[in-house]
Amino acid sequence: ALTLARQLTWFAADEPHTTRPSGHETWIGAHTRVFFSTRWDDEQGNLWTASLDSPAPEPLGPSVRGGHVSVSRCGRYFLVDDNRDGIPLTVGSLSSGRHAHLVFTATVHDGQQSSHAHPYLTADNRWAVYTSNRDGHSQVYGARLPEGLLASLD
Repeated sequence: ALTLARQLTWFAADEPHTTRPSGHETWIGAHTRVFFSTRWDDEQGNLWTASLDSPAPEPLGPSVRGGHVSVSRCGRYFLVDDNRDGIPLTVGSLSSGRHAHLVFTATVHDGQQSSHAHPYLTADNRWAVYTSNRDGHSQVYGARLPEGLLASLD
């Protein structure tokens, strides 16, 4: 992070702390923390949080994986896509680490950015919005989160 006074502080978000980042990261709410993905690691997974005031990142663990990452406006929940068959979306709690499969996007990666899901939660946490080319053309889709799903993950 770079301050207005041009002071640089590094997040613990690369070797030797984690495998190489994927280039997909986001701020966590109004905190000085980031949520990011890396190459896969069998022991620690590939989803991490890192803080400016902590010397080490925290892994979410190998039970969940993601590529494109997003965090809810409130900073409590994450939504990620994954490159496994059907390109699933997974939603979870950053505090508990619990997560649930939400939907298969059915997008097919064709080398174009427009075929990537790039998921995010709406500001009210009621919808996951994502891109899919499931019908042959990249379109924007929405998946309504079941009532109580996020609360069950806390």
